[in-house]
Amino acid sequence: MGHVLAQDGLIEAAIIHNKTGTSAIKAGIFIDATSDADLTYHAGGQFEKGGDEGELQPGTMCFVLNNLNRQQFMAEEERYGSDLKHAINKAKVEGTLKVARDWAGISWINDHTAGFNFGHIFGIDGSNTDDLTRGAMEGRTLVHHITEWLKATIPGFEHAFLAQTGEQVGIRETRRIIGDYILTADDFMECRTFPDDIARNAYFIDIHMAKPTSGMTMVHLAPGESHGIPYRSLLPIGIENVIVAGKSISTDRATQGSTRVMPNCFAMGEAAGTAAAILAAKGSRLTRNIDIELLQRTLVAQGAWLGEAYVTV
Repeated sequence: MGHVLAQDGLIEAAIIHNKTGTSAIKAGIFIDATSDADLTYHAGGQFEKGGDEGELQPGTMCFVLNNLNRQQFMAEEERYGSDLKHAINKAKVEGTLKVARDWAGISWINDHTAGFNFGHIFGIDGSNTDDLTRGAMEGRTLVHHITEWLKATIPGFEHAFLAQTGEQVGIRETRRIIGDYILTADDFMECRTFPDDIARNAYFIDIHMAKPTSGMTMVHLAPGESHGIPYRSLLPIGIENVIVAGKSISTDRATQGSTRVMPNCFAMGEAAGTAAAILAAKGSRLTRNIDIELLQRTLVAQGAWLGEAYVTV
C-alpha cells in the first residue's frame, strides 16, 4: 500500500502497488487488518509504538519439522524437558546453541510432525520493509541452526527435516492506534466488562524481551476469568470510516502483550467485518454510527463469546 486518499476524516481510497501496477481501492468503510495499522498510519492516524524507549518485542521465524518420532522423544522428555528447557540451557552454556530464550514452544501436529515457536530475532521493526527483509534472512538462518542442533541432540529428532518456515517473520509488536478507548493493564487485571464489548480475552500478558539480555513479562488471569475488548478500541480517533482489527488496536503496551495473539485477532476480525456489514446495509460510512446491541446480538448468533450476560442477547 502506498498511501490513501482522504478528506474530512473519511478515507475514499487506498492506493496499492502490485504486479498489475498502481490501483485505487475505493470503499465506503475500510477494515484495517494489516496488523501494523498501515491504512490508519497513511491516513494520518495517531499512534504509540513500543516501550518508553522505543523498544519492540523481538520477532520469531516459526517453522515445521517432519519425520520426527514423538514416542521416542516422550520416552526421554523428562531428561531434556517437554519444552527442551534442560537441553537448551546445557547447550547455551556449552556454546552449541545460539538462542536467547531457554525454552521452545512445540506444537505436535501428529506423531511425526511438529510446529516450533523457537528463537528470537532482535531489533526488528515490522513496519519497516528493510527490517522485515533482514528478519526473514536472519530468521531462516536461525531456523537452520536450531534444526541442526535438534537433529544432533534430541532423541526422536535424528532424522528430522525442515518442512517449512513462516512465509514472513512473525512480528509481535509495532504500532498501536490511539482509539476512542485505550484498553489498559488495569482493565486486564480487573477483568472489566464494557457496554460495547465485541470480544473477550483470557490470554496472559506475554511481553518478550526486547534485547537478548532482557527478561520476559508474564501476568496470568485466574482460570475462567476474562476481560472485554470494547468496540471503541477498534476505532482510530479522527478517522470516521475505518475499523482496526488485530494486534494494533488501542491498548497500552502491557495489554497489547495479551490482546495481540491470534485467537483475539480472529475475534476482532469477525467483529470488524460484522460491524462493517451492518453499517453498509443501512448505507452508513460512519463507524461510530453502529447499533452496538445489534452488533453484539449478531456476533453471539454467529457463535462469538461475549460473556455470560450476552448468552441470550
